[in-house]
Amino acid sequence: MQAIFFDGGRFNIRSACSDSIDDELYRTNFEQLARQAMAALDFKFTDSSRAIFYWLELLKQSPLFKQWKINKLCLASATFCGELKTLAGIGVAWN
Repeated sequence: MQAIFFDGGRFNIRSACSDSIDDELYRTNFEQLARQAMAALDFKFTDSSRAIFYWLELLKQSPLFKQWKINKLCLASATFCGELKTLAGIGVAWN
């Protein structure tokens, strides 16, 4: 999966699947996990798409973010979650 970022805060999430149904399924699953990750960080949004936007903004700090895209979106997410788990384990507050 990859996230492509456009001017004005817009983004597009897509998988490498050529089948549009599978692509939609993977994108939907990723968006659900992004919302859950933000909820686990105790961020609350009335518009769930904002949670996805802010998760992607956090992932822009990943070394996998190059210019205007993240090619390995799931790897970037998993790595970031691992870092957050490590910080929580040593008692560092996130927000």
